[in-house]
Amino acid sequence: MMRTALALAMVAGCLGHDGLPINPALGVPGFPDCVNPSLAKKSPLEKAIHELACSQKGTDGQIKIGTVGDSITAGVHSSGGNHTYPGQLQILLDASFPGKFAVTNLGACGSTMLKKSNSPYWERPQFTTLKNGKWDIIIIMLGTNDAKDTGSGGPDNWLHNCGGPDHTTLQGCTFADDYLSMISLVKTLGTTSAGPKIFTAIPPPLMAARSIGANQTVINSVYPKLIPLINAAGNIGTPVIDIFSAMGGTPNWKETFPASCSLETAKTYTPCAWWCDLQSCDQCHPNNDGYTRMAHAMFAGLELGDGCKSTEYCCPDALHCLTPTKQSCLTEECPNGQVCCPLTKICVIPGNSCTSSCLDPGSYCCPDAKACLTPTHPGVFCNASAPCGAGEVCCPLTSLCVKAGATCTP
Repeated sequence: MMRTALALAMVAGCLGHDGLPINPALGVPGFPDCVNPSLAKKSPLEKAIHELACSQKGTDGQIKIGTVGDSITAGVHSSGGNHTYPGQLQILLDASFPGKFAVTNLGACGSTMLKKSNSPYWERPQFTTLKNGKWDIIIIMLGTNDAKDTGSGGPDNWLHNCGGPDHTTLQGCTFADDYLSMISLVKTLGTTSAGPKIFTAIPPPLMAARSIGANQTVINSVYPKLIPLINAAGNIGTPVIDIFSAMGGTPNWKETFPASCSLETAKTYTPCAWWCDLQSCDQCHPNNDGYTRMAHAMFAGLELGDGCKSTEYCCPDALHCLTPTKQSCLTEECPNGQVCCPLTKICVIPGNSCTSSCLDPGSYCCPDAKACLTPTHPGVFCNASAPCGAGEVCCPLTSLCVKAGATCTP
């Protein structure tokens, strides 16, 4: 607790351009796996980002994962340490596969996939570490800074040649061309001749227009369509990791998003709580809770485990697959080996890590109904002698009366 408070105090007192907090240990925003040998020079940010010396983590025998990205991957607006998404991903991997994986944070603040922009990833030290290493798994999540344009108050990066939200296409799309060039390069960087397993990720939503000089429509409407097209064209054989949806993105974001996230909107609009709390409130970079959620989505997207079975549900609080028992913990403690689920008030057996696709933290995704279900009387089982009320149904998995909400993917 004291270390976290100290890290926050150090970060809060040192801001770079665009108001991004500077990591005093590096002289740049974020927490990539790098050092700055020239830190004592106190170089301006534009120079300091090129002074970094980054290194691959892991030992012989470990499965090496590289996370390619920008300031979101670097963990800007987290409190540092293992609170970045790569740091949280390492924790999840260690919990499920102790000592088997090593995650390297290759996030470069302000960087773009575009080779011609105000700050190409291709020219950053993190890229040098990427191409000089040998990897088993690479996660690519770039695009947020590519979406910057003059109309949004940013640099002239986005060329508006990918068809827009209604006619998204790879034809003539410079961003897609450069993305596919990255995929082609990464295919040569494997620990075996087969190359690394490559995952593309749709960036998280931008919660307010012009907040970083980026075009909100490009991020929230174009990328959810464009990244899957790039993934297919790259022939990498893995599913797209949909961070956009996991972090609250939706096709009708213009109607559902507040004008911006704040401490007040975080009380009423669940996704805003992943950006705004007393630790941090930014429209582009998540807070610690948001990065934790992002890591769970990445973990699930890597498909290293079996996911939740049809006899389990994903707890939105614990973020683990839970097997319900027929014992209520509303008034009694659970036996050894079981825990009390705070949402359902049922004794459950925890399983694999998971990410709930239900935005409402008061609901769980039913694998049978494929709907988000909200328990109306947690801990009270329904049966023929105790039927559910009007507008409720008895969930066959938990035997609780519930109200059905939005559709979901178990």
